[in-house]
Amino acid sequence: MSTRASTPQQPDIPCDAIFPYPTDSTSSTAIIVATTRSSIDRAIDLSNRGMVTGIIGADSAYSIAPSEALHKLERKPGRHIIVVFSDQLTSSVDAPVLTSRRGEQRFLSLVEAILNNLHGFRLIACTHEGAISLPPGSPLVSVLRVLSDHLDANRRIGSNWLAEAAQIQRRPGTRLSESRIRQRVFHSAMMHMYWKHPDFNPMKFDQIHGELKSFYRASEPRKEPGDAQQPGL
Repeated sequence: MSTRASTPQQPDIPCDAIFPYPTDSTSSTAIIVATTRSSIDRAIDLSNRGMVTGIIGADSAYSIAPSEALHKLERKPGRHIIVVFSDQLTSSVDAPVLTSRRGEQRFLSLVEAILNNLHGFRLIACTHEGAISLPPGSPLVSVLRVLSDHLDANRRIGSNWLAEAAQIQRRPGTRLSESRIRQRVFHSAMMHMYWKHPDFNPMKFDQIHGELKSFYRASEPRKEPGDAQQPGL
């Protein structure tokens, strides 16, 4: 069950103005914030002052990748306060969980759930309801729902939301399109290399070409519904 964060917030305040800092000193906390210039500056300032022990994101100028952050936690247990720019985590590596909500499918990140369930972190995030807190060990669907609400609420920021354009990477269609482009590049490169091979065989060439083409066609979206079920939020 989620609760309002201990820092007083008003639901109508844009997410750019909400950067709740935990007052609870009993547990580790992950603060999920939107990528804006002000939130980046504050995260860096808190880090320089030793008030947060890590910043997770996709921009190496001021943050580290989720995998690196988790490795650091394993080496240095204890109470931590970490800022998570979840809206930056859009790649297939960082956002592997396909979810469905109100007819919209998108991939969400998993590091927040790992922090919450495996490392005992409380989560604080800005949503349409203000700053919401999830206690350690919350159900995965609750974590994903808060992440989804957080991303939806970020749209109110407007042009100040620096990660808005990256959200298209969460769409299954975008992921599939990029995968098919990589397949075609690999296909062309492999056929070019074999064409110049000293043992070139036209029949073998046609066979390899056909096999690669079948893989490419298999990645095309089908009209019939698939068997996979996504978590409903």
